[in-house]
Amino acid sequence: MGLKELLGEELFGQVTAALKGKGKDNKDVELIINDGNYIPRTKFNELNEKVKSLEKEIATRDEQLKDLAEKAKGNEELTKQIAALTEANAKTKAEYEAKLKDITLNTAIEKALTVNQAKYVDLLVGKIDKSKLVLDGEKVIGLDEQIAGLKEAFKDLFGETRITGKDEKSNPGANPNQKPISEMSMDEYAKWWQEQNK
Repeated sequence: MGLKELLGEELFGQVTAALKGKGKDNKDVELIINDGNYIPRTKFNELNEKVKSLEKEIATRDEQLKDLAEKAKGNEELTKQIAALTEANAKTKAEYEAKLKDITLNTAIEKALTVNQAKYVDLLVGKIDKSKLVLDGEKVIGLDEQIAGLKEAFKDLFGETRITGKDEKSNPGANPNQKPISEMSMDEYAKWWQEQNK
């Protein structure tokens, strides 16, 4: 739902007029609607820690299986069991790495859509083809091109000022010491988002 629909045209006009020039460097303040689709940083960190823990556990098990395989030479049944366990460990590791990659991509996509003033982030997230995106540290290669395509194809879904429904402090532009969203790293954005939604 857009800002006009939430506030009505008259109140929308008053709010946008009141926020003109109130941001950093006398720019207009941009407000964001929180539709609950963002992943809190604590949840991301929790999942990330689980993945790291499982990777260590899998590495330890792989090492134990190698040792056991050496000792089990000549015992065909035991060798088959070790091979099955090794395969299961590799599959588990791949599944968790895929989940972590998906969470990272979703966060990057939502941030990029927010920076590009998408009106309906949750709707547009589904329009991004994740299979064409490549993670390079915090940078997502191919995302800018897809968002440019969305902005061209769905012009009406971009560009309107948005609001959180909270006070002025929820907007990074309202705090002169706060970086604009477009200049934040994914970690800074996730931290900022979590603080705004306490």
